[in-house]
Amino acid sequence: MEIICIKDLEIKLLQQKSGTPRLLSLLDNVSAAAQPQEIVLILGPSGCGKSLLSNILLGFTTLENPDVLINRDKAQFFLKFDPQSKTIEILQDKYPSELEGKIGIMFQALGLFEDLTVRQNIEFGYDHSCSPTRTQKQKETWCNEVMERLEIKEFEKEYVGKLSGGQRQRVALARLLAFSPSIMIFDEPTSALDPASVKEAISLIKDVHSKERTLLMLIITHDYQEMPKIANRIWFIDRKRGFEDIALPCENHKSEEKSQQANPKLQEVIQYIGNKLLEEKETKIQEISKPKAIEYENKAADLAWKNLTEHLISNLRQIQKMIFTKRVVWFFHFFSILFHKIVTWSIFYNLLAGLFLGIVVTYFSLNTNFGQVHLESGSEVDIKNFMMPMFFKEMLTGLGMVMFRALIPLVSCILIAARSGTAVTAYLSGMKDSRNKQWESMKNFGINPGIFFFPQIFISFVIGCFVLSYLAFLSASVGSLMVSLAVNPLCTYHTWYNAFWQQVGTFPLFQGFSLFAAKTLLCGVSISCISFFFGTREKENALSTIGFLTKANIYNMLSILLVFFILLCLEAR
Repeated sequence: MEIICIKDLEIKLLQQKSGTPRLLSLLDNVSAAAQPQEIVLILGPSGCGKSLLSNILLGFTTLENPDVLINRDKAQFFLKFDPQSKTIEILQDKYPSELEGKIGIMFQALGLFEDLTVRQNIEFGYDHSCSPTRTQKQKETWCNEVMERLEIKEFEKEYVGKLSGGQRQRVALARLLAFSPSIMIFDEPTSALDPASVKEAISLIKDVHSKERTLLMLIITHDYQEMPKIANRIWFIDRKRGFEDIALPCENHKSEEKSQQANPKLQEVIQYIGNKLLEEKETKIQEISKPKAIEYENKAADLAWKNLTEHLISNLRQIQKMIFTKRVVWFFHFFSILFHKIVTWSIFYNLLAGLFLGIVVTYFSLNTNFGQVHLESGSEVDIKNFMMPMFFKEMLTGLGMVMFRALIPLVSCILIAARSGTAVTAYLSGMKDSRNKQWESMKNFGINPGIFFFPQIFISFVIGCFVLSYLAFLSASVGSLMVSLAVNPLCTYHTWYNAFWQQVGTFPLFQGFSLFAAKTLLCGVSISCISFFFGTREKENALSTIGFLTKANIYNMLSILLVFFILLCLEAR
């Protein structure tokens, strides 16, 4: 029984360079097959399509992608997991939804979640597995066993960012084992390791393959010296749109002792692959004529809009899975992390800003110099001495109304946008960074990251803008009271309270509370949408990330000012 069968597959990549479309042919009439329990190496020079082939298997590159063109008319590409299961044809509409949980990957960048500990990363993979559900005690026992086996038990409470490269790699492997997919894909598992660690990693992969009995392992690698010693098959992709399916000597895998011995046939294959890689260094990927590229570009644009309804249905299914499965636990776990970043860390800044704003505004309002009056006696008296006793209460009443209706919520929302909006944009940019692969890891576990994160960010900002603005106004009120008592010796708390709150209303539900809520809630909506939009854009480099952060800040400020301008105009009417 074949696990993967590829027949007559053609893949072309559409690129836009200086406004001119180019069509690059990566694979042409590829045919290959992989058998159960095999370890298959995918070898070839950089840029030949190795990762693209695995991304199609994983569903990261969908058939609706306008930049990747596959000839569906004659190509056949299917997976089969057991004799009873139906064949899943990747070139049909049911892919990739039916493959969820059946294919897992260990990225070259590992894709570990930086906000989770070692144990939490492993449990995340366990809870999203399609394996039969087990009890909490069984899960804890399994996780303890796999951590002991991979020698990472002592780091289980550490965040993965504190671990060394080798330790992080073991955590990624443990998470993949917890996910328990039928097909495991390893993307350059030894690229960043020293020679001793390379042999250790290869031994670990072989050990996992023999003990876990996965249906298939695919290893994308440039290591043609050590990796073939544990492999059953090599798929070699070259730059001339070619593909070779090379079977390796099976006696190389019968025992550990024999695998250490020199195998003449294996050495011939290794020498052959080495020579092929040297030849490929000078070869360029074949480019198709530009008129044909434009034709393919038009077909790709039509294809991109073809299945919009199906995407909406798929998103609804994602929401259903997130609510009615164990995923809801991890939804609230990440929600607590984001809420902490957006709201909790901003409480101190908003309280402090409200306090100082209340102090400064009240002080300068009550100490305004109105000039002097010349008396007949020739002396001069400050007008302030006459105005203050007469208009003290009215000035406090105006201050309370202005602070509550405009000044404090405006400044508070701007602070939230500047600090928390930027932090969320940067957080999503880090998740989406192709060098970290956290976004792709979410997808691999069957989670749509956009649907997963947007509700968390939306709720956090909407609640945060309202609550923090409310607290900032109370803090500003305290600052105003302090200055009023210091500036006017005749002022008492009851005098200040009756004047300051006269137009504002009675604490805690103030007059005009609905408009206060409308302003802050709408600002929360705009900040969440803008921060999410710019945080999830594709970034080419660090400068483009900085550019998106700057744009997010500017658009957040403009949207806040627009919300307040419109609502204040309505309030004035």
